[in-house]
Amino acid sequence: QDPPALSLRAAAKAALCGHRAAARAILVRALESDPGCIVAWDLAIWNEAADAQWEAAAALAHVAVAVNYTSATLWQQWQRLEGLRENTEAQLRLRALASAAGVRTLTEGASTADSHVLG
Repeated sequence: QDPPALSLRAAAKAALCGHRAAARAILVRALESDPGCIVAWDLAIWNEAADAQWEAAAALAHVAVAVNYTSATLWQQWQRLEGLRENTEAQLRLRALASAAGVRTLTEGASTADSHVLG
């Protein structure tokens, strides 16, 4: 099995070359071995979005946030995805949910550090 960084690099390279199915398979293995890997979730979400698989991307974002609910990065990615889908209502709802979970996203002035839970 490849070290995580090599797997993610391979997935990113495959996605950039348009080999979305190969990237997807690599990312599935990466997430199965480490569901807490924010970068793998991020790549998986945007791999689907790049292929115009909006529902799949949104489902991945939902699961990513459920698994890593303290990750401001994943909450932010989900909000951005909904923005691309022109779903303003969902963006506002997600901002409220993140706030209720104690997570500040960049739109609320959080730092760029990932897990930014108010304490």
